[in-house]
Amino acid sequence: MIPGYVRKQAQTVAWRLDWMERTYGVDRLMAVHPTTVELWEWPRLTRQWNNLWTKRLSRHYADYLLVPEYSPEGRLHAHVVVVARRDIRSGYDFEARERAKKRGAKARWRTGANCALRTEMKRWNAGKFDHDTGHWMGDGVQLPYGFGYTRIEPVKSPGGFARYMAKYMTKGFAHRRPEDKGRRLIRCSQRVAKIKAPRIGVGVALWDAKLASFLALNELPDADSLRSKVGKGWAWYLKEIIWGTPLHEYHDIEWDDLGGKHVIVFGTRVAYRDGVALPYGWDGSGTVTCRYNSAVKRARFKDWDYVYEQHPSEDLNWESDGTRRFVPEGPQVSEWGPERNRLILRDDLRRAGASSLAEGTGCGLVQVSLGLDDPIRLRATKAERRRELWRKILKSIEENPF
Repeated sequence: MIPGYVRKQAQTVAWRLDWMERTYGVDRLMAVHPTTVELWEWPRLTRQWNNLWTKRLSRHYADYLLVPEYSPEGRLHAHVVVVARRDIRSGYDFEARERAKKRGAKARWRTGANCALRTEMKRWNAGKFDHDTGHWMGDGVQLPYGFGYTRIEPVKSPGGFARYMAKYMTKGFAHRRPEDKGRRLIRCSQRVAKIKAPRIGVGVALWDAKLASFLALNELPDADSLRSKVGKGWAWYLKEIIWGTPLHEYHDIEWDDLGGKHVIVFGTRVAYRDGVALPYGWDGSGTVTCRYNSAVKRARFKDWDYVYEQHPSEDLNWESDGTRRFVPEGPQVSEWGPERNRLILRDDLRRAGASSLAEGTGCGLVQVSLGLDDPIRLRATKAERRRELWRKILKSIEENPF
């Protein structure tokens, strides 16, 4: 499993590449894939690349972003994006590049390469490999610093290449060595290093809203006051309490995403993302209101008595001694107990900005929890999937008992 901080670094890579494309243009971005002659460790690769950039490459390129990666065999290499001084993309035949890759990992192609790109190919030319001396015989700029064969190519799509770099960063993390713990996953020039990934998305909006509700309930002005009571690890210690805080309103969320795209997530989708079961047909813009969605409780942590909110249905999942309630497997047993297997109606659910299902059908009841024979169906829960599996097993036994 990829840790959260690695996924955040992958998001940072995507935003920094997006900034490079918006600042310099996609025609000046060039992908460089250097390999090493010897088996290097992580510190040596970053040190040698820093020497290469400082002494040779900084005069030819404006900025760079480097992501080291371990192959499944344990060999370390790198993926780099540099900003050339001229347009190296115009006229390039990307289809010929894909056909050349099928001939081998080190196949060369120059179809449609303009003068600037041919100059770059000459600068990074490693030549042929001499098995007797164990060195490359070309005059590439990278060879004196221990790097070997290097493949270069223009960037076809900034968004696609950002996902490509992020994928290889997470992929290489799975093969990282124990001694590389704490190493920086990204290397970049000074201007690129100033670009940070913004806090956007449905998860960020839900966390901020839940944290604000928890702070207001305990009469705390901000997160710094919470840190003074719990410590610097307050987000880790109280993450389950804060994430479990039910919200009373779910609004539409919008932000500017990669590539300048404006994203809008409706309040119904935000509520569904938070685990609120909504009637079928609720879609589109609007605010979802849940007035009686929580129960206030008290707890103690590090000599601090605090108040928190919890969904009333959570009491069904826990025993009185604080252990998780055992739910036996079976076709008629639900994770939520008997309350899940019968119709539960709540009149506290409202939707502003659009007509609700109850208003459209003339029914004054809004259904939230669904039973076995309910006409309205949402995405199947884990218990419902188990029941469906049991139905298929029992049906197959009835049809073929022997």
